[in-house]
Amino acid sequence: MFYLIFAKRFNSYEWKKYPQKRKYYLRSILKGGLIIGKQAEEVEQMLGRNESCSQMKNRWTYALNTDIKTHKKYFLAVYFENDTVIMVRKEFKTIL
Repeated sequence: MFYLIFAKRFNSYEWKKYPQKRKYYLRSILKGGLIIGKQAEEVEQMLGRNESCSQMKNRWTYALNTDIKTHKKYFLAVYFENDTVIMVRKEFKTIL
């Protein structure tokens, strides 16, 4: 089965208020370079507070969705160097 997800222009309010809609903004974040080069403070204004439980200060995460069939939880990972975004990618972890 094939699902088509339409990309939307990034909307900070919707990203923070409606996490279930985050998948629509991935293209503008990942491919559009929306936050590359931004400072941590700017990222927090755009995406909200770091949602990670990890103590890693150079990696912030934001929940995207969970796929029950594959037992994977997807999230957006934002990597910093000297308080500046150097890389953004979609990652997952396996859940049981």
